[in-house]
Amino acid sequence: MTVSTTEAGRAPGGDRPALRRCAGSAAEGFARDHWGRRPLLCRGAPSGHGFADLFSLDAVDELVSRRGLRTPFIRVVQDGSAVDPRRYTRSGGAGAEIGDQVAADRLLALVLDGATIVLQGLHRVWPPLTAFADQLAADLGHPVQVNAYITPP
Repeated sequence: MTVSTTEAGRAPGGDRPALRRCAGSAAEGFARDHWGRRPLLCRGAPSGHGFADLFSLDAVDELVSRRGLRTPFIRVVQDGSAVDPRRYTRSGGAGAEIGDQVAADRLLALVLDGATIVLQGLHRVWPPLTAFADQLAADLGHPVQVNAYITPP
């Protein structure tokens, strides 16, 4: 989905819906107060509606167990170090020469042992995040990337 933007690269008007969804009332002064200056921590969606419509654990499950997700769109980190992809990937199956598809059983074993899944470039592979990232990029006038970090409790 492509969002029409002004010449400055922002969504027309002052609404900026994706930025507002992420930053709440801080969206108004985000560029002035935070962009390149200091972090902005928002615990959950300031609107109170969350982000489950964009991405959820069910989405993670679909990506890793049914969509043939491959490296580099997924990485695994444990104890501060990257896990060798051969520990959570395998061949794509009969006749497939692709050797870097996620093996859900291997990935689950690592997560149960405390590893973190890093899903990179979700704006390229998950349609709801593609649309959201397009809108956020328009709101900011700057490209964005969407990653997710799934860490067991």
